[in-house]
Amino acid sequence: MYSIGELSQQTGVSSKTIRFYEQIELLPPARRAPNGYRQYDESDVERLQFVRRARALDFAIDEIKEILDFRERNEPPCRYVMDVMQERMIEIEQRIRDLEKLRDELRSLHRAGKQLPEDVQMRDCVCHLIQTGRPDEDTSTTRSNRMSQFEATLDLLQGRRGGDVPANVAKFQLAAVRSIASGEPVSAQRLAEQLDEPLEFVAMTLEQMRQGGCEFNTDGDLIGAALTQTPTRHQFTVDGRVLYAWCALDTFFLPAYIGKTAQVTS
Repeated sequence: MYSIGELSQQTGVSSKTIRFYEQIELLPPARRAPNGYRQYDESDVERLQFVRRARALDFAIDEIKEILDFRERNEPPCRYVMDVMQERMIEIEQRIRDLEKLRDELRSLHRAGKQLPEDVQMRDCVCHLIQTGRPDEDTSTTRSNRMSQFEATLDLLQGRRGGDVPANVAKFQLAAVRSIASGEPVSAQRLAEQLDEPLEFVAMTLEQMRQGGCEFNTDGDLIGAALTQTPTRHQFTVDGRVLYAWCALDTFFLPAYIGKTAQVTS
């Protein structure tokens, strides 16, 4: 038998995530020792290792539950798994095409901005670069950083490493923006469970995002990172939820980031 800490060591899944999986019934309720502590056996190790592998392949929680239900019914899940894989590959290929198209557009805009004379009169919004080829006074560095993040995320989706942003950071940023798109403030605990990362790592990365200018509410939850829950003049509506973008340039790549179409009013 294993304690929850030992199960965590055996599988590489944090104790917090194990408890979360029990709450959503992805894992069966743990047996209890006489002292009340959770106890697990080899079947729990096998099940949790399977869940971790499926999550790494981008299977959704509901899809993993369905696969496990096949097993409980003594039915082969292979056809269902193949269908999900096919659907996921189509989605990823479309994301890659969208991101490549957006990357080309951003590179074109970036080249145009670099060719402008240094003494050009600056404006207060980067959207002037999109509309007229004029950069903002304070956004040239931000624009370059966002392009690096954008290309790193594209590399992540294509399964390769590259760019100035580490792959794990790009993955974190991608998850953060998609969580913001839910319309609810994003806590460190929520991201840790979603990414199956230690809470300490998530908290540290969120603090780096705070120092980099991302928005947080009074509870310390993330509410803005290019996509924001704070009203701006760049309205970004997705799945019927009204969100906002920091600037017009962000609305170009945010749909590919979150993997959904959006209605933009800017």
